[in-house]
Amino acid sequence: PILGTKHYLENPENSPLSAINYVLNNYSGKHVLNDYDLGGRIIYETRGKIPVFIDGRAPTVYDEKILGDVISIANMDKDWQKTLEPYNIDVILLLNGRSFVKSYEKGLYHDQWKEAFRDEVASVYIRKKP
Repeated sequence: PILGTKHYLENPENSPLSAINYVLNNYSGKHVLNDYDLGGRIIYETRGKIPVFIDGRAPTVYDEKILGDVISIANMDKDWQKTLEPYNIDVILLLNGRSFVKSYEKGLYHDQWKEAFRDEVASVYIRKKP
């Protein structure tokens, strides 16, 4: 994106803004696991209305336990779902192409997560209620 005078100027086909706005409009106040690469953009676009799980300040702001958990979850290491549990995540917002998105497309995790939004750039999943 190119920073304009008042906002980002970008090709809509490459913008995660629709997914960010979807979460803002439908799941504000929920615990969101966001893509590392979207953290700063979420802060910028929502003015802090969606608390981010992680962003580009990771090495300076977040403690080592959280960073380790983020890496484990992103890599979908063994027991990654147990690592996710203490954070009470209700919503997952990821760029398409991430491991979870690919796994979901192959039919995995449909028992716990439901795809709520998807476009060419990003996907949003909500936790199914038990």
